[in-house]
Amino acid sequence: SPSPPAVAPVTTGAGGDGVGGGVGTPLVRSSFPEQRPHVCVCVLSHNRLHLLNATLRAVVSYLERDERLRYEVVWVDNGSHERAALQRVWTSVGGVEKAALLGYNAGIAYGVNTLLRRLCTAPYALTLEEDWLLQRATALRYARRHGGRGVLASAMRVLLHDERVLGVVLRNETFDVHLKPSGVLT
Repeated sequence: SPSPPAVAPVTTGAGGDGVGGGVGTPLVRSSFPEQRPHVCVCVLSHNRLHLLNATLRAVVSYLERDERLRYEVVWVDNGSHERAALQRVWTSVGGVEKAALLGYNAGIAYGVNTLLRRLCTAPYALTLEEDWLLQRATALRYARRHGGRGVLASAMRVLLHDERVLGVVLRNETFDVHLKPSGVLT
């Protein structure tokens, strides 16, 4: 069996270089590093770091402005060839608590297990890939329909109150594949 990939630490730099189509003004996180997070924002990437900036800025901005949960950001890069961009991409999102830069593509399962089992400390996890973009307008419409409760807080509540539920899917494009409007599983 192959040995696990090497893990390299990531530090947050002080300047941006336009990674992700323009880093823009760095976001300021209300608490960094977060010592007691409610939710772990887990990001897995591979060779598409130009998309990562927008993904992270959207979720961090939403959490800071709308959801107001304590959160941590953890990241696994699964052997990207864009090694020079790896350190700089985090400037725009106000920091990352933990990261693993894998030396080669160890696969999605290894990357996700590294995120959830080695890096994440929060009791709840929001898993993302570098091309998944949180749609703030959709999340805010949901909150208005549900008494102001945010999407992540609602998902956490479901998981807390029903031990039969193992996870909550928050992606619009997967709804019709997994659930029909009648609630019948397909």
